[in-house]
Amino acid sequence: MGRREYKTYQQVVEELAPEQWPYHGLTSHVLTRRKLVRNDEQIEFVDSSAADLIATLKRQAGKSIWVCGGANVINQLIEADLVDEYYLTIMPIILGDGIRLFETHEKALPLRLVTSSSENGVLTCIYHRRTQN
Repeated sequence: MGRREYKTYQQVVEELAPEQWPYHGLTSHVLTRRKLVRNDEQIEFVDSSAADLIATLKRQAGKSIWVCGGANVINQLIEADLVDEYYLTIMPIILGDGIRLFETHEKALPLRLVTSSSENGVLTCIYHRRTQN
């Protein structure tokens, strides 16, 4: 997840879960360029690109990698072809303005819907990359 102001990490620790880290028992890697942040058992601050970090983690033993972040993070991973599964959540609001989640890419990325669910008007869809024939 990203660290800079108005990024995912800041939103989690300041707004969504200020009292307790919500990813207890998991190792979280936070992308940052700041030099004065300290790691602990659960959170590792990393000064690298999202693509470099995920490529390194994929070479290591372990479970699935879950990326929690916005447009900057996901677009780096799409460009490096490092995303296998997409969890997209659609909120019941039409925004007047905002940041695009997906940037323009040179080629289309075909996806296959695996499952979808709805709760309280929030729609969650899980997609896998479709193999190209």
